[in-house]
Amino acid sequence: MKTLLLVRHAKSDWGSLTQADIERPLNTRGIKNAHDMGSRLLKRKIEIDCIVASNAKRTTQTAHIIASEIHYPQEQIQFYNALYHAPQQCLLDTVLTLNSNWNTVMLVGHNNGITDFVNSFGFFVTDNMPTCSMACLSIACEHWYDFANAAKTLLFFDYPKRMDA
Repeated sequence: MKTLLLVRHAKSDWGSLTQADIERPLNTRGIKNAHDMGSRLLKRKIEIDCIVASNAKRTTQTAHIIASEIHYPQEQIQFYNALYHAPQQCLLDTVLTLNSNWNTVMLVGHNNGITDFVNSFGFFVTDNMPTCSMACLSIACEHWYDFANAAKTLLFFDYPKRMDA
């Protein structure tokens, strides 16, 4: 069995309209939400083997903050340029090439790709995964390259404004 945690980056700062999109940092709310969601994840006692994230500043910050909350080594986070605004197919291609020694992987990315990817499994339909939301899947496979055809179960869907989390 494998576990995949799909995370949309936390709320970014739009204060500088001249700043390159890839360089946009998190805003104050985004930083707080990333800490809160990391704390919620720690309470779930999910052991993450690898965190994979887009190389954009807002995704790297989200990954680092969540990693700090769950006590995951910062230097082991992997950043993939291809995940920057990656569409659903690119996310799938990334998952299919993950190291099969990793049983639980967190992937931190962007919309619309993250929403489309989560919706492709048919568990629920959302127009838009909220910033810093998490969808956690259990996958009935031994190797990530079998992900596409493996049975999947939604373990949880959580987001910062969810009150019953």
